[in-house]
Amino acid sequence: MWWTKKKKEREYKFSVLEICSVGDRYEYKVKATSKKEAFKKLFIWFFAKKWTNEEIKSKHFTVTQPNKEVFIVNGMPRWFGRVISGSSDKNSHISKKEYAKKHNINLDH
Repeated sequence: MWWTKKKKEREYKFSVLEICSVGDRYEYKVKATSKKEAFKKLFIWFFAKKWTNEEIKSKHFTVTQPNKEVFIVNGMPRWFGRVISGSSDKNSHISKKEYAKKHNINLDH
């Protein structure tokens, strides 16, 4: 019956691009039934005490862009991109803790 069908999983793409002449691009593909679920899985993958990487694929690229600084996030909140890129921005870390509390996720670090 149509109302009992299980939602199909799709792959959702998230990325961070940070350049100061020579920089890094990280790309993550997450299997989930919704973008919200995909982001939650990515958050858990990075920060939770219990995680699995069966549904997440990551890639790294070295990129160049002379004379221009760039920080771009796609598919994820800017605070999340700042935290995973190693920023010490306190507001981003506060947002990380608020997200974890709201979604009942125990942070590892």
